[in-house]
Amino acid sequence: MVYDIVATNREQTVHWLDRFIEELRRIRDDIDNHDREELFTQIAKTELDYSAYLLGAIGRREESVGVDTAGLDFSSMLVGQAMKDKIDQMSEGSEERVRERELESRLKRDI
Repeated sequence: MVYDIVATNREQTVHWLDRFIEELRRIRDDIDNHDREELFTQIAKTELDYSAYLLGAIGRREESVGVDTAGLDFSSMLVGQAMKDKIDQMSEGSEERVRERELESRLKRDI
């Protein structure tokens, strides 16, 4: 099926591949030039755009989608909101297991 899509949309596929390659080169240049501020800015912007996409902002746009950043913190910008949510879930589960063990330990002492 992928072959049929690419074969029938050859021009569009090449166009988007060229744009993707151009963006990868720009990121590579930022890394290679040790432009830490620009690299951080681009990564943060990309994360905000990705979060907006996950919240339903899809399609072409001429400027960045306004995202409510009140709920975002530095860790979500570093690892992404989806990964941060997963880490939070794992932490909560771990904390719950610790509380259960402590409760079991207390109950055993009381018996």
